[in-house]
Amino acid sequence: MKKLGIFCISILGMSMAGMAQKTADFSKIDDKQPVDGFFFYLPRTAVEFEFTITENIFSKGELSGYAEQYFQTKPEISENRSVFSISNISIKPYAIPDPNQKYRYSAETAGKIHIQTLAGGIIKSINAEQNTNTESVSPGIFSRFSGADEVSDAKIPFFSLGTRSDTILNREITADSTIIERRVINRRTISNTPEEMARESIKKLDDIRNVRYMLISGPEDIVMDGKSLEISLKELEKTEQDLLALFFGKTNKINRTYRFAYIPAESPDTLFYLSKEKGVNTGESSGYAPVKISVNSFGNSVEITNSTAQASGVIPYRVPAKMVISVVWNGSKYFETELYLPQYGQVVNVPMKNPGSLRVIYDEMSGSIKQIGPVNQTK
Repeated sequence: MKKLGIFCISILGMSMAGMAQKTADFSKIDDKQPVDGFFFYLPRTAVEFEFTITENIFSKGELSGYAEQYFQTKPEISENRSVFSISNISIKPYAIPDPNQKYRYSAETAGKIHIQTLAGGIIKSINAEQNTNTESVSPGIFSRFSGADEVSDAKIPFFSLGTRSDTILNREITADSTIIERRVINRRTISNTPEEMARESIKKLDDIRNVRYMLISGPEDIVMDGKSLEISLKELEKTEQDLLALFFGKTNKINRTYRFAYIPAESPDTLFYLSKEKGVNTGESSGYAPVKISVNSFGNSVEITNSTAQASGVIPYRVPAKMVISVVWNGSKYFETELYLPQYGQVVNVPMKNPGSLRVIYDEMSGSIKQIGPVNQTK
């Protein structure tokens, strides 16, 4: 980057003495000032953070009071509760105009050179072909809070213990002494006591395990292909787990995705608030800890400066600073990555004698110069 900067200075500043002559009118202005003529911006970086917040829901079993009686152990879940945690973080950087780096150029200058801009005025190129292929830039900033996309793996019980099936046998003897037997399955809803439900559940668990042993041991009178056997064993496993959950409880997970916009050096360092017991909150509240963003220089020896002097007859470009951006919650670091953030970097203003003689292509994400040379060079 430094070599490129020296190269740019050597090309663009070949005639410092020529500054007395007529030069390109590029002047830095305040974004709040009315613009007379044409203008462009150097970019700054905005970041979209995406968080996956997992809610682990611990549900107490309906028959947990009988776990120790039938299994000689206490239930794993003794109360209904939820625990929230950060399970995934990703980021996506975008370029947006930097209001502190707005430049005006006159109509006379615009008639001599061709400047392309995009994304609300971010400079793209000077004297380049109309559709120069460069990186795409986001058209703007995104909302600070997007809500949740909910995905749950909650299970519905395979059967209800309040329903019992009774088989009624009707036998009939015909005139030729043939016995005809008719079976009628009658389902009726009953109201079992918890103790009766516990006994019935244990009996069903024993039945399931006996059937599974019979299928695995492979009796001669039962022939099943491999796929059918696999399906049968999975169904038995599912039913067994539902029964055990009545005694020991169960855990379900709900994943919610949240998206937040953050502009380094401008946005507050707190994105949102998170409680292990209550979940996400967008405002400060008792029991919630802030999820904070920190931005630090890469290494501690880089001095970051920003050129603020008014300039005329120059081309501005930026040397972006390499920064470390982190996410911290409850005193623990959950995410860290390195990014080039132009708003922390140095803006260099270089004199330009002949505005129509150079072809310059900017990096739309940082405002640095990607390519520079004579207008008639090979594209």
